[in-house]
Amino acid sequence: MRKVKTPHFDMYLLPGFESYYCDDFEPLSVSIFNSIIKNGNVVVDVGAHFGYFTLLASKKTDRVYAIEPVKKNNEVLRQNIVLNNSQAIVFDCAISDRLGKKKINVATSSDCSGFYVHPFSKPIDQELVSVKTLDDLFHNKRIDLLKVDTEGNEYKVLMGMESVLLQNSNLKLLFEFNPKCLICAGDKPSVFLETLKQHNYSIFFIDDKSQKIENYTQSPARWSEMIDEDACVNLLCVRTSDPDYNNVLCTIDTIKRKIETAKTRARSIRFTIGITVYNRKEYLEECVESALSQTYKPDEIIIVDDFSQDKGVIDILEKYRNRENIKLIYNKENLGIAGSWNTVLDNMSSEWLVMLDGDDVLEKNALEEITKYIALHNEIEFISTLHTIINSKGETLGVFDRPLGKDPKKLILEGMYLSHLKVFNKMCFEKVGSFRGKIAVDYDMVVRVLEMCKMGMLHKCLYKYRFHEDSCTKKRAKEQYEKGCKILLGTYKRQMIDENLYIDSIIERGALAHSTNLGLQSKITQNIYRIKELTSKIVQETAEKERIDVLYNKEAKSHSTDLNSLEWRLGWCICNPLKAAKKIPVFVDYVYAKRKKDIIWAKNNPIRCCKKYLKVLVSKGKTCEEDLERSIYDSLTYTEINIDKWSEDTPLISVIIPCYNYGNYISEALNSIFAQTLQDFEVIIIDDGSTDPGTEKELKTIKHPKVQVIFQENSGVSNARNKGISKAKGKYICCLDPDDILDPTYFEKCLLVLERDAQLGLAYSWVKEIGARDILWKTTDLDIDTLLSSNHVPISAIFRKEIADSVFFDPDIRHEDWDFWLSVVGKGWRGKVIPEVLMYSKRHGNNKSLQDEQFYKETLLALKEKHKNLLKKDFREKVKEEYIKKIALNPFTNLNRSVYQEKHKKRVFVVVPFLICGGAETLLYNFASKLKNEVDFTFISVIKSKNEWEDRFKGISSRVYHLPKLFESKNVCDDFLLNYIQTRNIDVLHFFHCGYFYDILPIIGRKFSSLKIVVTLFNSYVDHFVDATKYHENVSMYTSDNQATISTFKKLGVSEEKLQLLPNAIDPFETYNPATIDRENERKKIGVKENEIAVFFIGRLSEEKNPDVFLKIARQVVAKKKNVKFFVVGDGNMKKEIMRMIKRIGSANITYLGYRSDIPNLLTAADIFVLPSRIEGFPSSMLEAMATENCVIASDVGAVGDVIEDGKTGFVVNKKDYRRFVERILQLVDSRETIVNMGRKAREVVVQNYTTEKLANNYRKLYSNEESSRFGE
Repeated sequence: MRKVKTPHFDMYLLPGFESYYCDDFEPLSVSIFNSIIKNGNVVVDVGAHFGYFTLLASKKTDRVYAIEPVKKNNEVLRQNIVLNNSQAIVFDCAISDRLGKKKINVATSSDCSGFYVHPFSKPIDQELVSVKTLDDLFHNKRIDLLKVDTEGNEYKVLMGMESVLLQNSNLKLLFEFNPKCLICAGDKPSVFLETLKQHNYSIFFIDDKSQKIENYTQSPARWSEMIDEDACVNLLCVRTSDPDYNNVLCTIDTIKRKIETAKTRARSIRFTIGITVYNRKEYLEECVESALSQTYKPDEIIIVDDFSQDKGVIDILEKYRNRENIKLIYNKENLGIAGSWNTVLDNMSSEWLVMLDGDDVLEKNALEEITKYIALHNEIEFISTLHTIINSKGETLGVFDRPLGKDPKKLILEGMYLSHLKVFNKMCFEKVGSFRGKIAVDYDMVVRVLEMCKMGMLHKCLYKYRFHEDSCTKKRAKEQYEKGCKILLGTYKRQMIDENLYIDSIIERGALAHSTNLGLQSKITQNIYRIKELTSKIVQETAEKERIDVLYNKEAKSHSTDLNSLEWRLGWCICNPLKAAKKIPVFVDYVYAKRKKDIIWAKNNPIRCCKKYLKVLVSKGKTCEEDLERSIYDSLTYTEINIDKWSEDTPLISVIIPCYNYGNYISEALNSIFAQTLQDFEVIIIDDGSTDPGTEKELKTIKHPKVQVIFQENSGVSNARNKGISKAKGKYICCLDPDDILDPTYFEKCLLVLERDAQLGLAYSWVKEIGARDILWKTTDLDIDTLLSSNHVPISAIFRKEIADSVFFDPDIRHEDWDFWLSVVGKGWRGKVIPEVLMYSKRHGNNKSLQDEQFYKETLLALKEKHKNLLKKDFREKVKEEYIKKIALNPFTNLNRSVYQEKHKKRVFVVVPFLICGGAETLLYNFASKLKNEVDFTFISVIKSKNEWEDRFKGISSRVYHLPKLFESKNVCDDFLLNYIQTRNIDVLHFFHCGYFYDILPIIGRKFSSLKIVVTLFNSYVDHFVDATKYHENVSMYTSDNQATISTFKKLGVSEEKLQLLPNAIDPFETYNPATIDRENERKKIGVKENEIAVFFIGRLSEEKNPDVFLKIARQVVAKKKNVKFFVVGDGNMKKEIMRMIKRIGSANITYLGYRSDIPNLLTAADIFVLPSRIEGFPSSMLEAMATENCVIASDVGAVGDVIEDGKTGFVVNKKDYRRFVERILQLVDSRETIVNMGRKAREVVVQNYTTEKLANNYRKLYSNEESSRFGE
């Protein structure tokens, strides 16, 4: 099952249906269906299949019923309903003319299943299903629109709905009408039509294929013609007494006019067919004749011969010399593919170019179909189609098929070719330029066009692509295939699984494609067996147990052959990077490498090379050659190693602290070291002849087994550091000043980076300077060019001890740390920054070295004089070129020896997307802060973010890890998680609205059988919701704060024993208590007068929160009431749009206050709180507003209706009806007393039911083994 994007919504589809519901699925029927549905209508979809029409109806009305009897179709239907937040109700029964049970034939094509043998699809299985009638299901119930598609059973459905027809005088019908299917079912098409007429229906034939709409009364014999044509139409049936009858006629007339307009436009579309030729005379004539025999004639055919060596080519071309619409052009030298196509561009005069190779064949109706498509899609500038693969004899090998519901850019990124038949509007070339390069010229053009032009995918086979037995691709195929297998078994065991390459899909396609490319269909089973063996090895070696049964089931042989998958996935990705040493030939020759080692780098990781290259290429603003070259260089310059285990007798880190008269600060620095999560260290303090008696006394009182104090005469900070390093035993050195303070995770995070790359010399973090200069120093990765103008590396950086074997701190130069780093980078070492504050440095008074510009200039000149070699560009380039990463396959070997743990506490590992100001994070913080004395928490975030609430969570636990700042790939994050659970003895793994690690839940379950795994989700709209239920066997408990999500879990098969409803909560006593805040003063701050009403929106400015709807509401209210002021508070991806809307409205009564941390104060100043969200779980903001005595008006989503009693403690409004929000606000503005009374009652609800004490108690029970109710307090 795959998720694809249709024009109207996303859908899950079974294999083979990816292109079925794309662009033009029944366009006329869909258009009419959409136009006749009104808000509030009851729609019934009989034979719903995967739910396309069900989801269409759900966009207009919440009252939809879907009926689908086939089990696998029903499962996909239910998942699509969840995916699109539909409220549709599903019945898993069949509909006929009588009740009972009956066997249904499951056909090879899942949309052809029915009670009778389908004329176009053979049955492969049978299922016993329950059979109902519509009269039974909908007795005395209203139905406004009924859509029926039951593969020949339509007449019996009609006969079982007599009561429904009588009870619903305005019922509209949309029946599939396939005469051959009806006949197979034993019914007469004419009787079916006459029965509809007897019920006073006007019948319209909707023929989506031929783009016609006909009235049955005007074409009574049309159905008999359709039998001969094997045609299938939809019947729209509307009673003349229906009040909407005239509107339906108008809709049909409008659609007919659009069709005629499109046909008129189609007649004006002009094509140039371009054919490039180089040898291969035996196929040329067939190619040219296919262009000449088009049913829609091209304006011209341009044939360019690229200096063919085969004289027979010229003889054939000269036969067409005098044809009126053919231009023959002979290149005087071989210009290559790009040169030939540019010649076509220079000579074409038409609007559209159809690219054709000289050995391929156009289907006769190709231009006709393309013309129709262009006429219906005015905005399209580039078209790709499906095509048939033929061999040199013209025999069909297979059909080119892709997951066409996906974004074309994503297909490109996955290494998938789009099509060999490409149709470009001339405007494309004006935007992106001409063809270029020497290899994959057309691929290059497609990549560039996708950036600038709108693409359309026509899902019809209009072209025959000839695959030659003696081609270079054919000769390389086996070699490519074997190299691909080696990579699967080598470097990419885990990476191929984890990095969106979908191993089951790759392996299946690779086997099928390899077999077909060689023209050996008979060996397909052998290939699959070979891949099965390889996959088994991968599974065994990585302890993975992936679901790859798709390879072995009976559908494997009938699976659509993906003929070019091997060539593009394992061909371009593997063979081409190995092809030449002077160039990195990744699809196009953008990047010329100056290094002889390129071939070595490409060998190490060719697939990543291609993927990384394409990501950069397609991403906006990353097209310059220098960036591309750097990106590829970074991706390929590494080898893989196993690091040695460090001796148990010696510490991993040696901390060197020179001290001169800083005894007052040393204890604070030491305490921050002793609190490190990684305890494998020694501390060496060198007193550099302090003259302060207090310092000597303080140092002599230090008695700690890990601390050594050395006293020496004053000789300067450089000599003090050098002496400390000479005494150090550690693998790594960390030099600190005596007044520095470290974050508890500093050592651990730096070593996570350093142990991962054995060639990386040092690691460090951002630095927060406190004291005289309270600023944030955002350090950057160690860069040789930057370091020549300024020092961007802190002295606290942790570096390898081996660096100090050849580099030391020079006592004769000022800025000794800057000098030290210049020496380090000159030796070829690199440094990496962890972009978060993990180190705090105190600054005392004025610092001459920082503030004296002359001093700085003199120091810089002295450093440049000492490091003259670094000023030479050739030397710097050589240093960069010689750097090759050494990626450790066992990066955690030395990091598990000594870790800090809280004793006698439950250890809980919480995985979150990010730590920002949001509802989910607020809930987490509220209960975790209450439990911090009982539970030892670890928090990790997995999505790149500013993590504004990081400091809040560090108040609960020092163990906060942002994985995007530490690791580059998913598989390393997986290893980190598994290692952490094992070495920290984690009791509970809690996925908090985050699905990042769901894919390894089976591994976690197998390795840690006693681990309690909890999944918390707040709504069913997140992409990973269905994935959360896929691994329910490995999950101990699912929780949510709202009943709607709990119900969705049940629908997807989660047992009730694993479900817990834990309501949200806040602190209404200390934080959100209006009695503790001066309301009058807060209202003055934001400019609200006593007689004015303040209306607030507070939340994330993102699509699901509908801040734009809030502004629509505000605009309507302020137009009628001048004493109402609206305020928007928050930040998010819609911020700029919201600011533009406010400016466009131009009212002084609407204000954006930005991101604020004083939410309780603002809510105390407010009168009305509006929550117009379209997606919510159990919104914290609602409780916060209620606790501060606001009158809340909220959309009916999530748990809103469970908390607010409409009309008593607030108002609950349909999320789609923003005018109702306006009405409620206007109602409250005229009755301030109602605002006050509702606000007080709302606070009482929160105080009684939704306090953080109850929340904490619920999660305390969840984490413990204590039995608790499925419904929290």
